[in-house]
Amino acid sequence: MAREALIATLTRITDITPTMRELVIRLDNPDGFKFQTGQFMMIHVPGYEKPVKRAYSIGSSDKVTSGFNLLFKLVPGGLCSEYVRGLKDGAKMEISGPFGKCYFQTPAPEQVIFLSTGAG
Repeated sequence: MAREALIATLTRITDITPTMRELVIRLDNPDGFKFQTGQFMMIHVPGYEKPVKRAYSIGSSDKVTSGFNLLFKLVPGGLCSEYVRGLKDGAKMEISGPFGKCYFQTPAPEQVIFLSTGAG
């Protein structure tokens, strides 16, 4: 599990709604990168004296090992929201992760219920 900063390239931006944005991110060096669906990544927001990092859930299949998708709810005035709002295709990003243990365990129980409260 990579805890140090990784460099990634933003390959596609899709505005789902006026306040929801999907980022497709490709790792510049994906060697050994693995995640499980349900984990999250930290985006490093540049331009601040102290490090600013924000957590976002991975929203793509763990079968793809060269990158992942993140879904954002854009919040007016939010540090990372404003950063993400200004990104363009091809932008370089600094990220870290994956983190978290909120993923589906196997073997599956007989009955499973999933709940979601927004973009995460």
